[in-house]
Amino acid sequence: MVIPQKVSITLLQLNDFPMQTISNGLLEPAATAELFFEESGTLDRVYYHNGNKVSKGDVLASLANARQLLNMQKAEAALKETESELHSLVLGFGSTTGDTSSMEHELLQYLKSQSGFTMAALNLQSARMNYENTFLRAPFNGLVSGVEKQEHQQILSSDPFCTLLNEEQFVARFSVIEQELAKIKPGQKVKVYPIAYDSLYVT
Repeated sequence: MVIPQKVSITLLQLNDFPMQTISNGLLEPAATAELFFEESGTLDRVYYHNGNKVSKGDVLASLANARQLLNMQKAEAALKETESELHSLVLGFGSTTGDTSSMEHELLQYLKSQSGFTMAALNLQSARMNYENTFLRAPFNGLVSGVEKQEHQQILSSDPFCTLLNEEQFVARFSVIEQELAKIKPGQKVKVYPIAYDSLYVT
């Protein structure tokens, strides 16, 4: 007598077959920037150091700027003097209050030039720019690295003060063998396992 045997069966279905490629590589910030002062000078203050996180607009360091500040104050005073002269010229052209809102544009520009107001305004703009250039600001959120100069040391405009690393986005760089290259396409997910943390990964 033949005893029947139980047989397990599985219904075959057409489906994707998961494959994986393993490679060593590096995680790099998606954006990095070497930051320079616009002018050479003496470092007055260093507000952030290597490893510090900063936000966009934060002042990273500043140069000694007493001369630039004085020039800006002089330019502001000179502009106020020309404002008085401009006011007198406007009154001479029939305005009883010095209001220029109803005055023709060409005439107003002529009076500003004659009074010295136009040149004084440009000088003030230049002085403010020179003063602002003594401050180095972060162009984006990131991590400060590469700071070597210390306060009271000279720094040239051609020397980078630091490198700013954007930690919000990273790029994974790794190599693959030629046979696996056809399997890799844009948009595929990647799992990254840091060497220092075996159980941790990011996608």
